[in-house]
Amino acid sequence: MAPASGTSRRESPAKAGSIMAVETRAADGRSETRTGASIAPLFAAHIERFNAGVRSSDFGPMIDHFTDDATATFETLPIGPFHGRAEIEQGYRDHPPDDEIDVISTTEPDARTIVARFAWHRTGQTGTIRLGHRGDALTDLTVTLDPEPRRPDPVALRGDFPILRQEIHGHPLVYLDSASSSQKPQVVIDALDAYYREYNANVHRGIYTIGEKSTAEYERARAKVARFINAPEAHEIVFTRNATEAINLVAYSWGRRNIARGDAIVLTEMEHHANLVPWQLLVQEKDGDLEFIPITDDGVLRLEIYEVLLRLRPKLVAFTHVSNTLGTINPVRQMVDMAHDVGALVLVDGAQAVPHVPVDVQELGADFYAFSGHKMLAPMGSGALWARRELLEAMPPFLAGGEMIREVHLRRSDWNDIPWKFEAGTPAVGDAIGLGVAADYLMEIGMDAVREHERELVAYALEVLPARVPEIQLYGPLSPDARGGVVPFNLPGIHPHDVAQVLDRFGIAVRAGHHCTMPLHERLDLAATARASFSVYTTRDDIDRLADGLVEVLGVFRD
Repeated sequence: MAPASGTSRRESPAKAGSIMAVETRAADGRSETRTGASIAPLFAAHIERFNAGVRSSDFGPMIDHFTDDATATFETLPIGPFHGRAEIEQGYRDHPPDDEIDVISTTEPDARTIVARFAWHRTGQTGTIRLGHRGDALTDLTVTLDPEPRRPDPVALRGDFPILRQEIHGHPLVYLDSASSSQKPQVVIDALDAYYREYNANVHRGIYTIGEKSTAEYERARAKVARFINAPEAHEIVFTRNATEAINLVAYSWGRRNIARGDAIVLTEMEHHANLVPWQLLVQEKDGDLEFIPITDDGVLRLEIYEVLLRLRPKLVAFTHVSNTLGTINPVRQMVDMAHDVGALVLVDGAQAVPHVPVDVQELGADFYAFSGHKMLAPMGSGALWARRELLEAMPPFLAGGEMIREVHLRRSDWNDIPWKFEAGTPAVGDAIGLGVAADYLMEIGMDAVREHERELVAYALEVLPARVPEIQLYGPLSPDARGGVVPFNLPGIHPHDVAQVLDRFGIAVRAGHHCTMPLHERLDLAATARASFSVYTTRDDIDRLADGLVEVLGVFRD
């Protein structure tokens, strides 16, 4: 019964002792939610007694509430099952749990049973509890722990990506431009191929077999994406072509209705052009103001200046979760709370976060969260906007045409429900399906494991590159804990474009330029940088090859 350790703490579950919302099924199959259902207080009390037992090493008060003939089964642990209160008591004495649990969600399949998703408080490992009762007594307990996310083996994972099997100029391809666009695993390619080979049809229209399958897979992908970022409901996911379109949707639909003359929008100096230019256009049209949170020389936001800017009472704060150029991981929840305290809404550009770090939009607390699919192993042309339902309900459509309407008359139209109100015309169905498959692929690996893999790669790169190439100039936070899998650099006296071109001779692909962050480069007094960026398929050998390549670059230009 002792919890497994090794995964990082998840911050989103509700505390066990709180009053829980219980989801039940109505007669017509629809879900209903009610608070304080008859069994919910009984369950909450059991969790509280369990956690108290962990703290005191005395589980007697919890076990006293089991019936004499109760059973306790631990399906994924090598103990039990235990039959009867005495055996259960002995089981807890022999195998005492050493971690408290937090309840994530509960469902009540019938009047005598409650099923709950939970997470161990310290390790974050998740599982399911099924609890039956007779009156106020507990009759059966079943605990199932989820498999811990497998630690990604990038060498093995490379086999999932066909493009990485090739050679460039006689050298194995080393792809270090994943921040620009990631490569695609075979399962995503197969899903896209299957769509066009087997059930290519428009969605929400045909009542024939392949049309219904197309619609079902499209909406199933929406549910997968919602689960991937822990959105409260799938209908809060609007499919877009990319993060750029998602941000423009908010700027056009929410911004033009809510930003007026003199209103301020707060951004940062590190923003991608996609989270800058739409707001420039908006404030030019509305005669509003843009203000910017500055950065330190090592690429960290100056939150003391942010606090001052919030005194302007901006209508919106928009910032990147992870910088695409510096790799800086920003303190999203802290910044969101600060903005909400002055009444501002918050949009987070998650394009560089969703593929690399665990994202829980409920825990982050933002109002809008935008991201691209092509950076998270999904097809180009896929992406999404998550927003709180009440905001989407109040926002007017972004584009007009088919699909986004409920009724059309010659002089007026009625809009469709969300999210379809924002998905005018025929969508990129195959790409959206591929996005759902990519989300599944990453969830199978486990985003905590992805984050740890990339943190180790960054630490290795920050150690190896200066050791092998002392001349190298690195930018961004020095701690791998504070940055994602992005390492921008320069070699003195050599233009980044020349660096990239010579590296390509050795099959090494890096990005060179301003990375769609020209103001950031101006702030750092740089014309351009080269950038190596990582993904799940990146290995230490790739970084060693980069170091070897940079030595070759220096040799070329020294000669």
